[in-house]
Amino acid sequence: LLERVVWQAGKFLHGEDGFLVNRRRLALQKVFAQKYPNADIFTFDFEDQGAIEDVRRAVAACEEGLFAAQKMVIFLHPFELDETAEKLLLNFLENFTRKEAKEITLLFVHPDKIKKTHPLARFLIKHADKTEVFSKLQPKDTAAFILRELNLIDARARFAPAALRLFSDSVGTDTARIITELEKLAAFK
Repeated sequence: LLERVVWQAGKFLHGEDGFLVNRRRLALQKVFAQKYPNADIFTFDFEDQGAIEDVRRAVAACEEGLFAAQKMVIFLHPFELDETAEKLLLNFLENFTRKEAKEITLLFVHPDKIKKTHPLARFLIKHADKTEVFSKLQPKDTAAFILRELNLIDARARFAPAALRLFSDSVGTDTARIITELEKLAAFK
């Protein structure tokens, strides 16, 4: 699921459904930790701590040490940085993509909508191994999402058509609420 970063910026997760973005981030972290049990995982959240010193710390975590070790460095809310801090991050990424194979996986996570014309977004979309977008759930897609999630929670659980409509109408398109209620139902059943 996670490959070593070679000439790439890593993975880029974003979208308006913050719950699904964060769930995917946690799943990627878990897979990475299982694949590399001795690896280091660093998380830098720029929503509240986005000063230039914070970016320098994040960039420093990406440097190779004396002993080559697997690392995952997670950049949360990178679009919250001011112009100076963002330029520092972009310069680092440009240099990083030119270097040879690394034992470092970069994961950029922004649980909100982005402007694809933003310089950082353009760079990440162009250089990331994979970009995943988690859009808000549309009402027309709710039933299919409910059934897919229910199958992941409990493959034996089923909804009668009328019950599915009633459940869908009661929970709306909030994916966090849908999953929480499905987990309750599966546990009850």
